[in-house]
Amino acid sequence: RFLKSILRIGNEPVKRNQRLVTNLLLLEKDSTMELFIGKEGKRERQTLLQQSRPMDNEGLMQYHYLLFELLSDAVMGNNVYSETAVQVLLPLEEVLLQLQDDHCPPRIKAAVVLILDEAYFRTERPVKDLITNPVVWECVDSIATTMFCISQAASEVGPIQAHAISKSSPFDGWIRDRPQVGCIKIEKGDVVLWRPFIENGLNFLEILLSFYSDLRDEGHAKYLREKTHNIMDRVSFAVSMLKTSSVKNNSDFIKDVRNQ
Repeated sequence: RFLKSILRIGNEPVKRNQRLVTNLLLLEKDSTMELFIGKEGKRERQTLLQQSRPMDNEGLMQYHYLLFELLSDAVMGNNVYSETAVQVLLPLEEVLLQLQDDHCPPRIKAAVVLILDEAYFRTERPVKDLITNPVVWECVDSIATTMFCISQAASEVGPIQAHAISKSSPFDGWIRDRPQVGCIKIEKGDVVLWRPFIENGLNFLEILLSFYSDLRDEGHAKYLREKTHNIMDRVSFAVSMLKTSSVKNNSDFIKDVRNQ
């Protein structure tokens, strides 16, 4: 908590402190980074979640939450040293595993989206071959799919099931045939827990949509046209669905995410 408190003043990052904290985490990686990495780590976290109480403010699970939030704060703004350090601590492949983990808590997924945005996309130094990295687009698809599931839960549809997905949407058959992309069952009463994820996800996907439409590099444009067109259709649809359902159909959820 102390380290997190010195990384920014309000919304303004303190670059020197970001460098100090990420350097410390790198040097003491083996003793500090309890991120439950890999599939075995995910199973260990699930066991821990089952044993923990939701309102517990102490213990390993709370440390795990705070560590992800520390990493997301460490890459706010443009700070090439911190961005590079967090890329080492949480590689893209691990970002994808977190996003695709059905049992990953909403609080952690929200931090992971921020990390993807600030440590890989909006960086001081561009990440090499980012746009043509298929792992990136799997991450994007997983975020969009989860957001679509949340929008369904925020509506009058009820708990998310594959058969509840509109056959007229670009998600038709997609979630049913590819459970790994991140479609999770969300009870309507739990939707409010996903507010930080939605806020971070909307910001990220809208920036991505703008970037995608403005792209002028022919080499990238060809790759995007051939490999990611369907993904971006799902992104656009999910963003639209979420804004509509969250505002109109759930008084306990986000009245207007842009005014929160």
